Amino acid sequence: MVSKTTTHAAVLFSIILLFLVLWPAVLNDASIYYRVMTMAFFYGALAFTWNLHALTGSISLGHAAFFGLGAYGSALLNYYTQTSPYVTILFGGATGVLYGFFWNITFDKLRGARLALATLASVEIPKVIIDNWDSFTFGSMGLVGINTFPALRFGSFVVAPGESLRAQYYLLLSFMLLIGLLHWQVIRSRW
Repeated sequence: MVSKTTTHAAVLFSIILLFLVLWPAVLNDASIYYRVMTMAFFYGALAFTWNLHALTGSISLGHAAFFGLGAYGSALLNYYTQTSPYVTILFGGATGVLYGFFWNITFDKLRGARLALATLASVEIPKVIIDNWDSFTFGSMGLVGINTFPALRFGSFVVAPGESLRAQYYLLLSFMLLIGLLHWQVIRSRW
């Protein structure tokens, strides 16, 4: 039997989801609310993943490294090869995963404060390399020309800088919901 609290939570979640899906219908396409909400969805998805790691009992100060290397790897591949963003996004994800795999193998036996310091080092090492390798990474000035990358297309939705903010809104909402569903499944699993 489903508890009363679970039923109320499901109804509240459904109302919030319905609001988030229908809300853009009343906004114009240049609304600042799109930008704010897409960033909120993005950081919400990141918070879900960070929470999963925190539930393992480990302290991580290095999430930015895995996330940043994936994003920077994707951007650099697209900049140098003009490859499709679908491919570069997969490459960026693989870059972050490989870097995380390397750190896992290297510091598998660390616990507590030592693990926290190792994860902090996992952020600083790539940062120093990127800052000093100007000829390839453009150094601390960052990658220039990112707005010239090809757009992502999902049917009639075009997700690109300067294009429909509504498409970006729905893409990030879907992404956060997907990660939230994964989070919910992991929390309730025996694993």
